[in-house]
Amino acid sequence: MQYLRTCIVALAFLLFVVPGTHARIMPVLTAGVLFNESDFVVIARPVTKTTDTNEKTYFWDVASVDADGLRHGVPAIGVETKFKVVRVLKGDFHVTKFVLHHLRTLIQPAHTITVGGPATVSFDPFNPNANKVFLLYLVKESDGRYAPYGGQTDPGHNSIFALNNAP
Repeated sequence: MQYLRTCIVALAFLLFVVPGTHARIMPVLTAGVLFNESDFVVIARPVTKTTDTNEKTYFWDVASVDADGLRHGVPAIGVETKFKVVRVLKGDFHVTKFVLHHLRTLIQPAHTITVGGPATVSFDPFNPNANKVFLLYLVKESDGRYAPYGGQTDPGHNSIFALNNAP
């Protein structure tokens, strides 16, 4: 009986004392959906470090909230990384290299706290501790570059995966 009372008190404490959490809805993409809906599925190595472009935009499905409770778009910069194909699993089997078009967040001021922000990706093939080979689920853009399937906000969760033990 004492155990039950302790559990009830602990539950009440958790329900009424623990502060709220910050979260956002993220899609769950199955392997089947990723493969079927992508234009290009590839195992590839980055050959250049991720570099900025002149593109200025916002993440369409993420917002930040300031101290006054006002919502603002999360600014982003377009970036590119060049890749060398190791193996094409779906798409144009003649492609040997491609440019990945993705986004990065702008650096926030020091007093800004970000919770649940975008899961962006960046690559540095010259970093000896970095992953060297990736599985990418991509869509082809009209300019010939490729972008992560599922959007630009969370490619690190949805469509670009490090293959840690690859040679």
